[in-house]
Amino acid sequence: MLFKLAWRHLRGRAWEVAAVLVLQMAATIAALAVYLGARLAMSPGA
Repeated sequence: MLFKLAWRHLRGRAWEVAAVLVLQMAATIAALAVYLGARLAMSPGA
């Protein structure tokens, strides 16, 4: 019974954890894109 309750709770939290991971990954990619874009813009050959 206790295990069943814990499993239901964990499964509910799994969506939350997945959403946070996806948002973090998107933020990291966006930050990298901005960083690389700034480096390209500042490079002497631009």
